[in-house]
Amino acid sequence: MFRLFAGLALALCLAPALAAQPSLPPGYYLEDAAGGARFEAPVATAFLPDGTMYVAAKRGILWAVRGGTRLSTPVIDLQDEVQEGGDRGLLGITLDPDFDQNRYIYLYYVVQTTADDIFDATGYSRVTRYTVSVDGTTLIPASRTVLI
Repeated sequence: MFRLFAGLALALCLAPALAAQPSLPPGYYLEDAAGGARFEAPVATAFLPDGTMYVAAKRGILWAVRGGTRLSTPVIDLQDEVQEGGDRGLLGITLDPDFDQNRYIYLYYVVQTTADDIFDATGYSRVTRYTVSVDGTTLIPASRTVLI
């Protein structure tokens, strides 16, 4: 019985180390695109024409990564509005097909309707459109349009 528990304990200790080395198909490789920056629950990415990468974090923060470095200030912080928990949060981001002309970006997230419980079932989905600043580091708050 002791051997069973000792074997199980060893397997549990080694499992994270073994899982840390993914096996990739031929021709694929891992690349650190954000200079070692870590994101809490990243769920979506989008790329601006200039190569800036946006990373949407589930809790409601949109980050920009430029030249392999995450910018220190979020592009937008919607944590006070986004309901995070389970399958909720800031879940999607996409650029408008005519982004080069209109600089529109769309965010999909679940709205927090009560401050009491992040798992409250009264939250609802929302799609908003914003205009991206010329330098790509922020979304212009006054441009916000709720679409759904």
